[in-house]
Amino acid sequence: MNRENEIFEKEMLGKSLREMFFEMNVEMQERFLEIKNKFLEARIAENSANEDIFVETVLVKKKNTFKMDGVFFPVVDKIDILNDSYEDIYLENVYLNLDLRKIDEVLEREFLGWIDVDGDNYEIKVRIVKDERYSDEIRKLHNSFELNGKSWKTINMAHFMRCYKIKLSKYDFEVGRDVLEKIQGGKYEITYDFEEIQDKVLRDRELLWNIEKKKIISTIFVRPTKIDVSFEYTINFEDNEQILVSNHENENILCCYYSGKNKLNIISKKNTGDIWDVFSIKPIEKCRKMLEIYGKNGEIKKIIFILQILEMRVSLIKFKRKIRILEVVHFWKNIFWNMNLQRMKSY
Repeated sequence: MNRENEIFEKEMLGKSLREMFFEMNVEMQERFLEIKNKFLEARIAENSANEDIFVETVLVKKKNTFKMDGVFFPVVDKIDILNDSYEDIYLENVYLNLDLRKIDEVLEREFLGWIDVDGDNYEIKVRIVKDERYSDEIRKLHNSFELNGKSWKTINMAHFMRCYKIKLSKYDFEVGRDVLEKIQGGKYEITYDFEEIQDKVLRDRELLWNIEKKKIISTIFVRPTKIDVSFEYTINFEDNEQILVSNHENENILCCYYSGKNKLNIISKKNTGDIWDVFSIKPIEKCRKMLEIYGKNGEIKKIIFILQILEMRVSLIKFKRKIRILEVVHFWKNIFWNMNLQRMKSY
């Protein structure tokens, strides 16, 4: 009997402890959420007068990318020519200077190409596929806005939606790792027959924006609370940049806020280290100054194909106007449909 009582007491004790820890965890999450909301309310209100964030993009020839260094940076890293399974092989990235509706048609087609491998010329077939890396970068930037308490209003995706990759779909020669590395390094000459869109498929181009991805070391301060501790990090940055913490996948970060013109604070539930991935956004004035310099030197036409200003404070007037037009069209369609229906009934 005593043995049974002992087992029963242990079970009850274990159950009580589990319930207690569960309740403590729930309370802790609620308290952290409360802290986050208070910080965001106070800090966003305090910094509501801060200047808006501008994102500017420019398409250049790859060989001229270095001329923009310090102000414009590649949106994505160097293309990975293949995945780990060797199933998907990508030859290069391209920019499609086409209407978006035409691009949808192009994606369904297969094109001929030729590659010279150590003096031997081979026929290949390729397809144009979407480069998802650009969408991923936009997603990361969007998440960083939320994490840093910034308001994401709008961004023009026209540039990013024209970035694609050339995928090798059919070939009749042995493709080893050494061959792929030489293809990626531009050691082998590749030509394509894109038929009527030949001049619209821009090769050897790089899409740049005024955002530098870098790592910054922060200071750390341990802040005690009633039931736990929180960790506060401080990042100091320069006058000629705006900083957004981009550790968007770190679930331990509660919030970020600006405590001064050049000081960003990060509140975390855990000690996540003192090195942070950040988006450093260069000021629009610096971007336009560089473009002006190249314009005066007569180089801007050579290296810049498309310039798109992406302002985060774009008005919704155009969007609302478009919706209104669609509503009017839909209204009149219904009227004409009903009129035709009545005529058919009269017959």
